[in-house]
Amino acid sequence: MGKPIHFNILGEKYVLKRELGLLENDLMGRCSAHRKIIEVDARLKGFDYKSTMLHEFVHAVIHESSVNQAIPIQLEEIICDQIAKCLCQNFTIYPKAQK
Repeated sequence: MGKPIHFNILGEKYVLKRELGLLENDLMGRCSAHRKIIEVDARLKGFDYKSTMLHEFVHAVIHESSVNQAIPIQLEEIICDQIAKCLCQNFTIYPKAQK
């Protein structure tokens, strides 16, 4: 769905993709650190899209920095939620245009 966006996350190239069907699996988005892909459901718009994208971006940062090895997944989810929410509330954030 649309042109993928690329992110540099601590020296690793990640791809952001809009995917249909995540909501049917009770997911708004997901991050695969192994595959270097962040997926966000294509039907999300506005705040839901941005907060989900940032939530998954923070997951990628946590995994690339190996912090995930030191914290339980439940704490990782809280950290991702709160950082994404705070960024959305305080900054206007758009993915950088691709060249």
